[in-house]
Amino acid sequence: MLKKAPEEREAMVKQWKESGKTMAEWCRERRIPKTIFFCWTRKKKPKAKLCLARNHFTELKSEEPQTGIVIECRGVKIYVEKNFNPTLLTKCLRLIKGETC
Repeated sequence: MLKKAPEEREAMVKQWKESGKTMAEWCRERRIPKTIFFCWTRKKKPKAKLCLARNHFTELKSEEPQTGIVIECRGVKIYVEKNFNPTLLTKCLRLIKGETC
């Protein structure tokens, strides 16, 4: 198993990128398992920083629930919220009553 310091891994990844070779070619020349080298290309942050990020919480504030009313007429329920459109409500009620708008 290859154990390299993070600085060494970063330097090797940089060398590979600058070489213009495929990862497979570069790894074969240096006898480095391609799967291990691939992991090195993906690791950007030390584990300690990742743990700190996982323990960071952000408080979420919920919006106050909007209050409103429910109008029921002839088996139809209309939910009327706090800042409703009176013109639209009038049209809905006329339709339920059977009048044309």
